[in-house]
Amino acid sequence: MPFAPFPAFVLAPLVALAGVEMAIGWEPIVNALLATTGLALLWRLAGRLGVRSIADRAWLVVLFGFSTATWWVTMRGGVWHTGQLIASIITFAGLLEAFGRRRALVMGLLAGAGFLTRATLLAAVPYWTWRALPEPVRKRLPRDLPEAARAALPKIALVALGFAPAFAFALWYNAARFGNPLESGYGIAALPGFLEARRQLGVFSLAHLSMNLEYFLWHLGQSTPTFPGFKPDGLGLSVLVTSPGLLIAVRADWRRRETIALGLTALLVLLPSLLYYGGGWWQFGYRYALDCFPFVMALCAMAAARHGIGWRWRALILFGVAVNLYAVYWNYNG
Repeated sequence: MPFAPFPAFVLAPLVALAGVEMAIGWEPIVNALLATTGLALLWRLAGRLGVRSIADRAWLVVLFGFSTATWWVTMRGGVWHTGQLIASIITFAGLLEAFGRRRALVMGLLAGAGFLTRATLLAAVPYWTWRALPEPVRKRLPRDLPEAARAALPKIALVALGFAPAFAFALWYNAARFGNPLESGYGIAALPGFLEARRQLGVFSLAHLSMNLEYFLWHLGQSTPTFPGFKPDGLGLSVLVTSPGLLIAVRADWRRRETIALGLTALLVLLPSLLYYGGGWWQFGYRYALDCFPFVMALCAMAAARHGIGWRWRALILFGVAVNLYAVYWNYNG
């Protein structure tokens, strides 16, 4: 089993109390509670980022909860989907800390938990480290790099201290499972023939980039002569169709360093998935993008704080909700 272990830690008390069979039966409820927890943290984050309108905060919750793959993974269940829900919770918690008390040790611990949940979140560690630095130090970077770096060392050390146990555990866990601390299992897992052929090109490779970009940006499944003109094929669906409301992020203030840092972090977290051979496989939308969407939602909240969410953006959000509602129908009737 190549899947990361932290979700198992989270759910172990439930299994211990209820037993395996009952816990499996409760999976839909558990996933719904996990998704709701992520949405509650997003609600708080939106307020912390300056979204004073209750209506706008509600629209942001609808955007993430019902106009992204969050709805799909909550409904489908399974260890990989549960992991993505828990990763969203951890990332939103990290963003609340990053725009709150900015405790370096706490952000290091959350970074470690995120890494043990979705390995792609390793790419967010530089962001948590940067947000942990005092404001005067961040303002001096990169202009006065040597002096600022010396002033930043205590905070960097605390982030590293929080992250180190998770990183060490990951190395030990891989060695215990597969005899190699650097083997996560994805390179040796048994696969269907078509995925095995993709993996032969490399677990991560530029050869997979065009495939993943298609699934992420413009894939529409199979064309049909009946409404709505396409039928999902399980390989993915363009984010511009499932989640057009995310484009509100472009209205954030991109002159601010905080905005640029969030945007770069979202891209860095997404990049490993774009280079990965798997493509997400059975999905509605490009579910791997969920790893970076909490950072995008922070940008959406910044945009909402500046301009509000007008009727055009609400219409785009509702369009995405309708598309994802179709995913529910397709899941049970397709």
